[in-house]
Amino acid sequence: MMRFFSVDWGTSSLRVRLVEITDNSISVLHERSNHYGCSYVFDLFKSEKDNIVREDYFLNFLRPYLVIPDMYNDKTIPVVISGMATSSIGIRELPYAPLPFVCDGSSLQYDIIPHNSKFGHDVLLLSGLCSTNDVMRGEETQLLGLLSYNHSTEALFILPGTHSKHIWVSENNIISFKTYITGELFQILSNYSLLKNNIVKPSSMDKEAFKKGLALSRENLLHNVFTIRASSLLHAMESSANYSLLSGLLIGTELRDITASNIPIYLCAHANLSVSYALAIQELSLQQRCTIVPPEQVDKSVIYGQKKILERVWNQLEALK
Repeated sequence: MMRFFSVDWGTSSLRVRLVEITDNSISVLHERSNHYGCSYVFDLFKSEKDNIVREDYFLNFLRPYLVIPDMYNDKTIPVVISGMATSSIGIRELPYAPLPFVCDGSSLQYDIIPHNSKFGHDVLLLSGLCSTNDVMRGEETQLLGLLSYNHSTEALFILPGTHSKHIWVSENNIISFKTYITGELFQILSNYSLLKNNIVKPSSMDKEAFKKGLALSRENLLHNVFTIRASSLLHAMESSANYSLLSGLLIGTELRDITASNIPIYLCAHANLSVSYALAIQELSLQQRCTIVPPEQVDKSVIYGQKKILERVWNQLEALK
């Protein structure tokens, strides 16, 4: 049996899970999550007047999430951290691993922070990947976990999110990837742009408006974004419908890139995005070559990926005890 704290620390979110691994299963014994991402903590650190090292500040912030009342307070349990924690706004900046990247995790850059008087747990920091013109931190670890569900020698993995990733895998290597700021652009346009007064989140997706957005994605994006406001002014388009229309427009623009290919697709979306992307896949006639990975499996993919890396370096961690 193995236990570890799985920490997925993104730009705008923090998720900590206590994981127990046996021969037959992986169980999440405890979980905490919030919006205290690396960007938030880094801003707190910069405003700190005391002379404190950034690494210590981040680990001090993390410490309360590793204490579980009436359950576990075992400092021999290692902490595995992936995501933006190894970026310039994280715990300790680590270099990216280049492509091609072997999907057994052997070429992933990592660092170990041994337990000490300030922080009682051994910490395994996992870095990210880079191509000649793109970068990722965190999704590579998620993909290592997702590959358990890949039954093809060549495939495209789509990981929707704030910064959606399209990752091409061939013969157990990541050979290429592209980042799309789909989620971030949606947040900017709906909350901070001229459109903010014309967009309201509905209780459920307006499928017809979403499909209309997908159809519009064939045309010029910059013009069609403005037509959302114009439609509200001239045709009294409902603000709740505009939400779905903008979502369809941006997701459609993202997915247009892959419509000409015949490579198998694996859609790996969390529950909050799975329905939208699955509908887009269907409307763009991509469903015949697309496998939709269940959201509950996507949810645990980071854990499976971290487990793969942890098993590779377990002996190094054991030597620190």
